[in-house]
Amino acid sequence: MYKSKQLPQLAVLTIVLLFALFASCGGIREKKIFKEWAKSELSTNIRIVYPFDSSLFPIDMASPSLMWEDSSSEADLWIIAFYNKEHTLKYLYKTGMKKWKIERSDWDKIKEINLDKFLNIAVIGVNTKRPDKIVSSGKLSIGISSDPVGAPVFYRD
Repeated sequence: MYKSKQLPQLAVLTIVLLFALFASCGGIREKKIFKEWAKSELSTNIRIVYPFDSSLFPIDMASPSLMWEDSSSEADLWIIAFYNKEHTLKYLYKTGMKKWKIERSDWDKIKEINLDKFLNIAVIGVNTKRPDKIVSSGKLSIGISSDPVGAPVFYRD
């Protein structure tokens, strides 16, 4: 029988180990899917509704939402990849929704690294039952301008 002090320690250790296991497995698969998609960069079944391709965001703009329509009935998980023209992966995310907003801290890093440059974004749809098969994809480019708006901006997602 465990002493009462050992039980919380065991629970914390179990949670840490499970988190590490899931984090390491998920990251490898997502990178593999991106690399497979990047070989051809085909855009099929996904139409990115916002932002528009070649949108230019001022340096002081809040992090934008990404919204898309997917005509594939198979996709139930989407991988969002930020990458440069050399296909170097910068950021990788996943979501089960067709709308996603980048965290402010990541957006600030992206703006800093890509100031006065364009960055590519890919949305890659997969099915969780067959996650290594790409069922849909779409892409766009956005730019980060060093020129600030200099005033409050109101926009609706």
